[in-house]
Amino acid sequence: MRPLFLTGLALWAPGHASLEAFMQGAHDPSVEDAPCAWVPPRLLRGSSRLTRMFGEAAAQAVTAAGRDPKTIATIYTSSYGEIETMVLLLDTIFRGDGQLSPMRFKNSVHNAGSGLGSIGQGNTAFSTALAAGARSFEAGMLEALALVNERGGDA
Repeated sequence: MRPLFLTGLALWAPGHASLEAFMQGAHDPSVEDAPCAWVPPRLLRGSSRLTRMFGEAAAQAVTAAGRDPKTIATIYTSSYGEIETMVLLLDTIFRGDGQLSPMRFKNSVHNAGSGLGSIGQGNTAFSTALAAGARSFEAGMLEALALVNERGGDA
């Protein structure tokens, strides 16, 4: 088995615009939504905070690694996927008029962040999205190890 080296680390969370801000304990209450410059605003319409967080964290990680966002393989993980969007859709079905927004529906899948990031960057490299509950981080690392072992080198 080949070793795995993490070369681009990133974080975006409410109150913390970057990994550096988080590590320094610099909580900023004005940081409420991820800018997600990786994805054009037109594509972000109807996206959830989770999708924007994915895009922002991916952009920061790729920049930190000094890699090309058009060619790098990506692995996105979350506990349960697009819960926020699914709740909105279910609310529309049960309490609204029952007419689902096609824009919201396309963003309800667990790989919405992966897809929007790929489209936004013109990236045709390997990309996957995993939702493995409380073990999502471990599932993502296992997927990364499998990718490195399959492709070798700097996958």
